[in-house]
Amino acid sequence: QRIHEKWVRLDSANFYETRVFWYTIVGTVVSALLIVGFVLLWNRTLKNQVMQRTEEVRQNEVGLEALLELYEHSYSSIQEIIEHSFELMLRLTHSRFGYLAFDDQEGLIYVINSKQDTIVPSYTNQHLPGGLDRHTIGFWGDAVRRGKPVISNNYSVSNPGHKGVPTRYGNITRYMNVPIFSMNK
Repeated sequence: QRIHEKWVRLDSANFYETRVFWYTIVGTVVSALLIVGFVLLWNRTLKNQVMQRTEEVRQNEVGLEALLELYEHSYSSIQEIIEHSFELMLRLTHSRFGYLAFDDQEGLIYVINSKQDTIVPSYTNQHLPGGLDRHTIGFWGDAVRRGKPVISNNYSVSNPGHKGVPTRYGNITRYMNVPIFSMNK
């Protein structure tokens, strides 16, 4: 009995000293970290989608307010309508300039200069009595020929010669041109 008690031990190891326990702990912690990481990633994705849709709704609201403002404003001349429309366009698109070109013998290019350091943009009219030179027609000519808007998010690649835009605006990044037709004109 004494030899058995001294040399033979039937004590079992404590549960926290076993490999199974530690494998279970490590597996649980890794699984919890993966689940938390997935939830955080999913939450960030949903937050970005909500911000994007909120911005879209805000842009739509701003556009509708601009249309309402155009509708409710009383105008005394075509020139006043053009100036007010361009002012709204610059505000909505955060553009530095805009132009209105008539594809006829009058050849009017209406350029609006909006510098960041000025609150009120300055307006410049450029009359071309001989019409618009066909060699300088860029995207606005493409828009008229196609009968639909032309949009470029990389202007220097899309129009390397910068045709159709005043030379002082050579550093354009994004460009949009929308043709407006009345009958066949």
